[in-house]
Amino acid sequence: MSARGPAAGGPAWHVASSRGFEIWTDAGAEVAGKLAADLERLQATLAADLERMQAARAGEEERRQLVWSADLQRPPAALPVRRGGSLGRVRVVLLSDRAQLADLTGPGVSGFITTRTDPPTIVVDAERALANHSVLAHELAHHLVERWLVRPPRWLDEGLAEHLETAGAPGTLPGTVGSTPTWSRGGWRPEPGFVRRVLAWDGRLDPADPRRHSSESWALVHFLVNEEPARLAAFLSALEAGRPAAAAFDSVFPEWSPGRLLGAYQLEARVVAFLEAGRHRTAAYPDLAHARADVSVRLAPSADLHLLRLELPRRERRPVEAVRAEVEAALREDPGHPEALRWRAQLDNLAPLPLALAAVEAHPRDWRAWRFLAGALPPEGEEVDREEALRRALELAPDRPELLRSLAQHLAGRGRHAEAAPLARLAAELAPWDPAVVAVYASVALELRACPVDRVAASRAAALGVEPALDPE
Repeated sequence: MSARGPAAGGPAWHVASSRGFEIWTDAGAEVAGKLAADLERLQATLAADLERMQAARAGEEERRQLVWSADLQRPPAALPVRRGGSLGRVRVVLLSDRAQLADLTGPGVSGFITTRTDPPTIVVDAERALANHSVLAHELAHHLVERWLVRPPRWLDEGLAEHLETAGAPGTLPGTVGSTPTWSRGGWRPEPGFVRRVLAWDGRLDPADPRRHSSESWALVHFLVNEEPARLAAFLSALEAGRPAAAAFDSVFPEWSPGRLLGAYQLEARVVAFLEAGRHRTAAYPDLAHARADVSVRLAPSADLHLLRLELPRRERRPVEAVRAEVEAALREDPGHPEALRWRAQLDNLAPLPLALAAVEAHPRDWRAWRFLAGALPPEGEEVDREEALRRALELAPDRPELLRSLAQHLAGRGRHAEAAPLARLAAELAPWDPAVVAVYASVALELRACPVDRVAASRAAALGVEPALDPE
């Protein structure tokens, strides 16, 4: 991506902000604003369809009405759209030059999502994404599945994304999910042995046919959604609770277990017969498809564009000289930029506290400056100062999981678990894929003996390979 703003002779970048999205693009303010509104409605539709899958299990709704601990209310809701909850914020970066995307991912990739940034970031080819929202729907589906399920198998993650991306396909009625994709309508059928192949898929693409595993994963998920909704819901619930995928599959679909003689072949025959019959159901959510979305648009600061380049994952590590050049360019445009100063402290091994104080003085309304200050304060200093810095950051950015987790961790480490509980729960609802967030939430739930929340949290923490942690400091 070009990080040159108008001050450096480059195009003007705009940021469109809605409740759940930040759209970064040089395609113009109107395009950015419209896309933010479109994505609000699209994400609500995808989440509603996943909730429908989840509720297909008999007695599921009754299970969700259990009375949870008064301290934590209930386990974090993975898909709380219908109940007025928040899915957090997703940043979308539209790249107008396909070569820039290839530089990040390699050839043949039209988009990707990463949760290693805050907020999670989708990077897509602008031309294709604007013409066909299924590209964005696909990446949003991955985001929703990852926040809901603990370590879903690759075939399920990709198959659900392929199934849900139909909501953004050209010609599809707004709010409709589950139609057959255009590439499957010409008599396409998976090759023999595909069930064993996708169940064992580790995510690596077939160089001879990069679409092969994705298409076959769609076929399996499309079958389960239509023909086995109750058992699919049971499988999803097991994954949500942190059960290993292979064991969950064998338990819910014992007759189709790969370890059973002819089990995978029996499933394969059912899927092919379903595809041959050509019958399937679609789901429609017209109320969500036409919902109003509040969007604001502003110019993107040029300094932020330089720092954005450093955040995005790349195929190859950037040389230190290239990183330093981006940081220096950002500081030339904004000498007090909090993130640029934080990078400088790391690159030059400088004491962070003076730079953090300078960042707060230059940008007292920027949450990143207060986060920098909280992390720069020495452990032996006044605890009140660090807590105050974290609270100031959270006031300015109340939906940032990192800040919620840091303050909850700080409070829990000092025995103030009741104060930490609502912060830890909200952080876990916004970033359930983050092991550090889940570890803090589990520790607070266990300390307060918030049954059954403590068991739910502990199982997710174990599945993510982390131990509950009360005090990291």
